[in-house]
Amino acid sequence: MHRLQRTAVLFLTALLIGMMSQPLNQIQYSLDEEIVDANSSPRAGSTDWTAVAGYATVTNPSISVAAGLVAPSDMAVDSLGSVYTGGFTIYDVTFGSQAYSDTSQMAYIAKTSSSGNWQKLWYSSAFSGGGSASVTAITTAGTDVYACGWFVGNVSIGTQNFQSYTPSGSVESSQDIWVAKFDQNLNPLWAKQAGTVENDDACEDLVVSPTNPDGSQDVYLIGETNATAQAYFGTSITRNGNGGTSTDIFIAKMSASNGAWNDAKITGGQSQDLGQSIAWRGGGIVATGLFSGTANFGSQQMQAIGSYDLWIADAGTNLAWANASQAGGTAGVAQPFGIVHQSGVDYIAGTVRGTVNFDTNQVMSSSNGQDTTTFVASRSGTNNQWDWITTASGYHEVRDIDINSEGVLLVTGSFATVSWSGTGGSLQQSGSGTWGSTTLSSTYFDPFHATMDSSGNWVS
Repeated sequence: MHRLQRTAVLFLTALLIGMMSQPLNQIQYSLDEEIVDANSSPRAGSTDWTAVAGYATVTNPSISVAAGLVAPSDMAVDSLGSVYTGGFTIYDVTFGSQAYSDTSQMAYIAKTSSSGNWQKLWYSSAFSGGGSASVTAITTAGTDVYACGWFVGNVSIGTQNFQSYTPSGSVESSQDIWVAKFDQNLNPLWAKQAGTVENDDACEDLVVSPTNPDGSQDVYLIGETNATAQAYFGTSITRNGNGGTSTDIFIAKMSASNGAWNDAKITGGQSQDLGQSIAWRGGGIVATGLFSGTANFGSQQMQAIGSYDLWIADAGTNLAWANASQAGGTAGVAQPFGIVHQSGVDYIAGTVRGTVNFDTNQVMSSSNGQDTTTFVASRSGTNNQWDWITTASGYHEVRDIDINSEGVLLVTGSFATVSWSGTGGSLQQSGSGTWGSTTLSSTYFDPFHATMDSSGNWVS
C-alpha cells in the first residue's frame, strides 16, 4: 500500500460537494460527529493537479431539485500511480465523464490516472426494497484495490446480493460490513459480508500483508461489532460487551485471493470499545482505537483514565494481542485517526481535546483545552511506553498519517479557528493554525498538509 502517495494526493485532490451545508455556528463534542468542511482550497504549497467531482446538470434528475453530494472517506494509490478514492454519493454527480444518478445513498470508488484524469467509477446498487452503503477504507496491493465499508438493507456489490438483518415485524435493518477486492478497472473480483443481528457493525480500516512464503497474501481488517452473543466473520465469536451501544473491537483475517474468512477475534470489555486504524509491521499488525471502562488485550487488562482512552496494541498473524498501551485523561480525550509503523516504531496521529497523559508526557489542546488539536505520538515498544507526543495549535480535524523511506512523517487534515464562550463555540470565517514555527491562515475550514521528523519536530 502506497501510504505516502495516498496522503500526498489526499491533500492535492479536491472533491467538491455540490450540496454544501452552511458553516456551523456551534461546535459539538460527540465522538460520533464531525465538522463539515466549508472550504476546500489549500493555503500553502502547490498542487500538481486537481480532479473535481460533484453535482452536474442532468437531463433526467434523480429528484425534482438540483442536488448532488460526494462524500469521500479514504483514498489509495496503486503501483502504477493511479489514484482511487471512495466514500458515498447520492443524487446526481459526475466524475469526469463517469456519472451517478440515484436517490439511494451508495458506496462508490472512483479512479484517476496519475495525472488526475477521471477514468473509472464503480458504485453499489440496491435491490428488493432498497438500501444504503458507504466505503470507509481503501488500500491497494500492486494494481489490485481492496475496500470495506458498511451497508443497511439490500445492497448489491458486484454479483453478490447482501441483506443486513431486519428484526421480525420491523422496517429498520441493522448495519453490516462489506469487504471487496477489485481489479485496476474497478471490476469486483470478490465481495464478502459480515455482521450481526444487532446494529453498528463497521469496518474502519484494512491492510494487505506482504507476500507470504507460499505466494499468498492476507487482508487484515479492524472495526467494531455490536452483538449480544455472536458476530459472524465466517466463524462464531463470543463478545465481551452487553449489546446496545457497547461495541467490541474486532480484527479479522481474510484470503486476498478469494476473500475466504480465515480468522477473527473480538477484544474489549463491558463498555463501548472501538477499532480505528491498522498498519502492517514485521510479523503481524499494529492497531489503534478507543476504549472505555476496562478492556483486555491478550493477557493485558487496561482501565480507562477518562471516559474514553486511546489504545494501541500489536497482533501476530494468529491475531493474538500483545504489547498494549493507552493514553487518556480525566479531563480530556485523544482520538486516533491513523497509524503507521517503520523500523520498530509506531506513529499515531489524531486529535486531542482537553488534557491527556501519554505516560509521563502530558499535553493540553489549544484554547485552554477547548479546541480539538492535532497530535502525533511515537511508541518504540520499550516496555510499551510512549516516546514522545507533539501537538499543534488551532481547531483541527486529522484525516491520516504517513511516513516516507527517510522517516519523515506527513499528517493531513483540516483546520479552523473557533471562538469559545462558555461551553459553546463559534466557527470564525477568518482563522489560523500553527504547526511548530509555521502558521497558516484559513477561511472557515481549510485543508493542511504538515511534515514532521521522526523525533517529533514539525518541519517548516
